[in-house]
Amino acid sequence: LGRQVIRDLLFTAFARRISYLHSQKANVWRYYFNYTQEKLRGNQSGVPHGGEIIYTLDTANLCACLSVAFTHADKRMSKNLADSWTAFASSGNPQTKQLPAWPKDSVANDRLMEFAQVPMLRKNFMQPRLNSLIVGLKVAD
Repeated sequence: LGRQVIRDLLFTAFARRISYLHSQKANVWRYYFNYTQEKLRGNQSGVPHGGEIIYTLDTANLCACLSVAFTHADKRMSKNLADSWTAFASSGNPQTKQLPAWPKDSVANDRLMEFAQVPMLRKNFMQPRLNSLIVGLKVAD
């Protein structure tokens, strides 16, 4: 529980707060990486900090940091996420044909793409928990 609270406070709630502030001036798309390598499912307690990097850069074949090799499903997730980052870098929009519709995120339209075993759009993702944490972030300002 403590690990989840710290993760949600430092990463998820903070990213949501920044996203909402930024969405007042520019387009914002938010994601939550929740994918575990196929051969490791059930053996880990979540994705470690930075665990998405080899997926976003599609570099698993270059990384000596993996305890088990990528499966076909892992490679597909890596390609999907890397394609999304490439689309965002080249067009300003992370939408790809492989993903469900991914609308912009804002205070009025809380939307987030969860990259899990099956990528899916989430509405009001962890909203009660994140709202509580964001109140704490505002108090700390």
